[in-house]
Amino acid sequence: MNALAQPVTAQPTAQKMDYVAPQGETKPISLEADGVLDGSGASPGIDAPKIHYGNERGDALKADGVGNSWGGGGSSRSANVGGVFVYIMQDIARTLVQATTTRKVDIIFVLDETASMVDNIRGIRAYVDFLFEAMEREGHDATFGLVTFTDKTKTYGRTNDLGTFKNWLFKIGVDGGGDIAEAGLDGLMAAVKETQFRKGAQRLIVLASDGAFHDADYNGRSAYSLDEVIETLQKAQVRVDVIGIDYLPIQQIALATGGTWRAIPGRGYLEYVPPLTLTVKLFSKLGTLRLENGKIDDQITVYINNPPRPRQLTLTWKVLNPLGERCYGPFTERKGIPDDGSKKIELTPVINDEVFQTMPGVYTIIYRLENEQGQRSILRRTLTF
Repeated sequence: MNALAQPVTAQPTAQKMDYVAPQGETKPISLEADGVLDGSGASPGIDAPKIHYGNERGDALKADGVGNSWGGGGSSRSANVGGVFVYIMQDIARTLVQATTTRKVDIIFVLDETASMVDNIRGIRAYVDFLFEAMEREGHDATFGLVTFTDKTKTYGRTNDLGTFKNWLFKIGVDGGGDIAEAGLDGLMAAVKETQFRKGAQRLIVLASDGAFHDADYNGRSAYSLDEVIETLQKAQVRVDVIGIDYLPIQQIALATGGTWRAIPGRGYLEYVPPLTLTVKLFSKLGTLRLENGKIDDQITVYINNPPRPRQLTLTWKVLNPLGERCYGPFTERKGIPDDGSKKIELTPVINDEVFQTMPGVYTIIYRLENEQGQRSILRRTLTF
């Protein structure tokens, strides 16, 4: 099997397997004061988890741990992308047929339509027949929907006609974007909220993107946070299979919903910037996060000498587990700021890992700072157990 098409899956298996914790260390990404990348920082690296495959091609039984250094390769503008998608779409078809347990099934494609995706969309369009034919061959009553996104979303509807669906794909006008992140979380929420799923139909989503996504808990340019979207998908009983970049939160969407992750050909906009995980943020407009080596206790410094001087600061924090689910918090602390000429205040939120550490892997701690003047900032770090 082509290495690009190998899935990573969180589906349970009856076979007992020893856990192999991902190894690596989390390093800060260098950011300017306003949270913009300065291009000099090294990103965190986590070694590849062990993946146990079954006897058939693409039959991944269990992924040991959640990391963020696996997959990749290929070129988003190369002639071999179409050939790679033969394997990817064949494997997607086989995987989704095996996952379908009801006669009726609604499958929604959520596609990034930025310019760097042009060859990937062509590949999906050329070989989506495999999925239509596989569902028909197995006797499933399947419909297919489409949602596209750049920095905003567009919903096309659902159909059981291959020609209609391909016409929708031909109508995608790849353009826009231009930054590292896109509205992937918004696209998933549009698929859940705007698609009229049929009663009694199993709900599946195929997400394809060569970029990271806007997140209310990272850059604030989405109305949704990762854990909120995962909770919505789980409550709606939607499985998400991902064709995406080597980016921990995207992989977590698949793992948390029982789906699979496959590396997308090429690196999209990541071809033009240093390799990033975009999961760590130690500097912001309102404060900085200092990590103590070997300790879980964080110290947040907020500088208050810029006029107008704030009177109160609110800190809220939560923890996401290796599946991207909120497992701790949110907790809120409010602190009054004395009018004494002091230049900074220190906050030391209590993080009790004995409460939330339920599985090995990468945990994400997210802090939100806000004052009564409406100024807001976000700080983030990761922990690997």
